Amino acid sequence: MNDSVVVITVSFNCLPVIERTICSVLSQRYLNFKYFMIDGGSTDGTVDVIERYSDKLAFWISEPDKGIYDAMNKGLSFVEEGSWVVFMNAGDVFVSDDILTKIFENRSYVNKIVIYGNTILRYEDRCENFECKDISFINRSLPFCHQSSFVRKSEEIFFDLKYKMAADYDLFYRIYNKYGSCVFCRSSEFIAEYEMENSTSLNNQKKTAVEYFKIRSRNFSLDLIFDVVVFYLKTLKNKLK
Repeated sequence: MNDSVVVITVSFNCLPVIERTICSVLSQRYLNFKYFMIDGGSTDGTVDVIERYSDKLAFWISEPDKGIYDAMNKGLSFVEEGSWVVFMNAGDVFVSDDILTKIFENRSYVNKIVIYGNTILRYEDRCENFECKDISFINRSLPFCHQSSFVRKSEEIFFDLKYKMAADYDLFYRIYNKYGSCVFCRSSEFIAEYEMENSTSLNNQKKTAVEYFKIRSRNFSLDLIFDVVVFYLKTLKNKLK
C-alpha cells in the first residue's frame, strides 16, 4: 500500500484564491491522501467555499488562531504518526494532478524525514522557476519552498511560535542539525506553484532576515558573520538614501 499523505491548507479571509487551491488538491490522482483545512475564522466568504467541498475533506475547522504557524500546528495535531505532510496554503497549487503519484511511486525516500523539490514562483505578471538546492545550503537559507516539501509526522515535527516569519526554516534547520543530510530526499520534480504576491516572508524581508540570523546563531560560522555584516551594511545604505 502506498504511504499515507496529508495535505493541509491554512486560510484566513482569502476568498479570491481559496477555491483554486482546493480544486488543485482534490484533483490529485494519488489514492492514499487526506485533505485537511484549517481556517482562522474567516468572515469574507472563505468558509462558504470550504463548506461546498466539505464532503471531500477528511477534516476542517474554522476558528480564531494565533497566526499561520499556530494554524499549521493545529493541522499537524490531527495527523497520524508516520504520515507524510505537505502544506498547500491558500493561493498555492500543485503543478499537476499526478505530482503526488510521481513523488511517492518510487521508494527513494525510505528512511527519510523530508522530501523536497522544485517550485514555480508565480508573480502577478510572470512565473519563474526556482530549483531547490543541496540541503547543505540550509546553513545559509532554506534550500526549497515549504510548499514543495513533505515531512514525515512525528512528535518533534512542530512550528516554534516564537518565530513569526521563519518557523518553517527553524523546523527544517532543527531536523538537519539533529540528523544530518541523510534524512533529506531531494527530488528533481517541480511540486508546487507558489503565489509570491501574498508571501508573508517576501513582504516582511527585514523581519524574516532577523529571524533567520537568530536561528542560524545556534551554529557559529564565518558565513553567519559575513551575512550579518552584509545585512547591516545594506540596512545602513537604505537609511542613508
